[in-house]
Parts: sequence; structure tokens; C-alpha cells
Amino acid sequence: MLEKILFNFLWIIVAYLIGSINFSIIFTKNKKNMKNIKEVGSGNAGATNAARVYGIKFGVCIFILDASKSFWLGFLLGLLQSNVTAFNVIIPQLSLIFVIIGHIFPIYFNFKGGKGASCLLGMIASISLFIAAIGTIIFFIIVILTRYVSLGSIIVPFILALLSFLCPYWHNIDSTITNQIFWFSPLFIFIASIIVTLSHWQNIGRLIHKKESKIQFINKNQKIKKFYENKLKINLVNKNKLEKNQKNKIHTHSIIPDLDSNENNSIIDDAINMKKN
Repeated sequence: MLEKILFNFLWIIVAYLIGSINFSIIFTKNKKNMKNIKEVGSGNAGATNAARVYGIKFGVCIFILDASKSFWLGFLLGLLQSNVTAFNVIIPQLSLIFVIIGHIFPIYFNFKGGKGASCLLGMIASISLFIAAIGTIIFFIIVILTRYVSLGSIIVPFILALLSFLCPYWHNIDSTITNQIFWFSPLFIFIASIIVTLSHWQNIGRLIHKKESKIQFINKNQKIKKFYENKLKINLVNKNKLEKNQKNKIHTHSIIPDLDSNENNSIIDDAINMKKN
């Protein structure tokens, strides 16, 4: 009995350690061309801040890597549960929650990480790709309409948890975690949603006071305009520096006489002749 408890507890520890791997910090810390993600933008070590600071491609890569932590672990635990009798019935879902906790409070980075939304989606995807796909569509609708990423991250998980409760056979469609009472997974999705929501408490405050940052959708023309604006700014800065250097040079010449000029040479000659006389 003790061995079975330790076996299940071990997977919870492993899940937390996997969740503590924060890719946005790893890829930006101590890089020559990048500042630590915790020192720029909002300071959050997550995909949204990574996208805002270093571009949408970088942000998407971070999102996929963060979601994969819980997705692949959930996939593995589901397979093990079907073949290993020592597994407790709730260990897969409980372990996935600890992946999210590890992402929010990573032991490797002073317990300061992301907010867990991407890991939550990975958890849902490991339970059901069908439900995760629905959640992704709803998320993009909310973000496009409101331009608040945090709002979508808070609302969507609860919608999916409710949808899971209302559809008792959804987990049999494509879930790797089987042989369970249907409401186990929805219950743990709901618990995980509460954890992720609590991690967004600052965003919630800003949303209430209408101070939350909105995501910017930039089209091709706006990108070109921004490029030339930045180029113009650089040219103006260089021009100001050049003018400043020229003023300093003129000021220096006005103080120090030009010893090569004829006037200065004649003064020196007169001084020498006076000394001889």
C-alpha cells in the first residue's frame, strides 16, 4: 500500500518539476540580443508578454512549448493508467494541475513564472482535443472582439469546464485518460481554471478599472509605416548627434588659437624679434 502511495506521489513531484521549466525565461536569460523576459514588458514570464516584446512568432513558440508540458505528460499518464494497476484513478488530472502550479511557481526561477493559461490548454487538449479546439475558437473570438488576451484566458476555461459537465460522453471521443467517472476530468478542469484565474488577479483589477493593455493587430501597411517612422527617428537622432559634434568642434576652435594661421605666426615672430632687441 505504501509503495503504491509513493508511486503516485512521485508522479505529482515529476509533474511539478516539468511545469517549472519556463521556456520564455530559458530562451531570453543571458542572451546577447535579448533581455530576460522578466525584466521587459509586463514582467510576466509567459507567451503573451513574449509575443508583445519579441514578436508574435516567438510568442507562439513559447505558447506551444508551454502547452506541450501538460499535453504530453497527460498523454503519457493516460497510457500508463490504462496499463499500470498501481495508478490511482485521479493521478493523471492531479498531476496536470501540478504542471500548472509549477509553471506559475517554478522552483528553478525563484517561484516566479507565468500565469498557466497555456499549460491549462495543454491539460484540456490531453483530456480531449475536441474540447480544446472549441476552447481555442472561443478564445480567439473573445480576443478579436475585446482585444484582451487575459479576458479570454480567464473566461474560456470555465466555459469548457461547464461544457464538459453538460456533455457526459465527451471524454470518450478522443481522450487518452479513460476508465473513469465522466465528471472527474471536468471537475479538475474547473479546479485548474480557478488556479489560473487567481494567477490573473492583477489583470482582473486592471480590467475592472479599464487599464488592461490591449493586444494590437497590425496589418501590412501599418508595419511599413512603423518601419519608416522608426527609420526617420534614427535619422533624426544621428542628425542631432552630428550637429552637436560640429558645434563642439566650432566651440573648441574658438577657444584654442589656430597655430597654423598667418596671424598667429606673425605674433610669434614679433615676440621673437622683441626678445632679440
